[in-house]
Amino acid sequence: MINIIRRPFPGVVIGLVMALMIFCHTYAISLVEAAYMLSVKRSSLLFSVILGAVVFKEEGIGERFSGAVIMMAGVCVIGFLG
Repeated sequence: MINIIRRPFPGVVIGLVMALMIFCHTYAISLVEAAYMLSVKRSSLLFSVILGAVVFKEEGIGERFSGAVIMMAGVCVIGFLG
């Protein structure tokens, strides 16, 4: 708690980014059907796995990547057959 009082900038930035994410989410829901929007939103998981491997040097990336690929296959199915 003391760090938040001494250095409020990181917390404010995180709060603004989260508010922007919520705004974009609700705006996207108003534009398209929820299944399409959520499937595209879930595609960010693949980028998170790659980021974890490259930047954070996480272990067990093969398992995470295979799960992310299965989820991306679901995104493609919804996109092509939706």
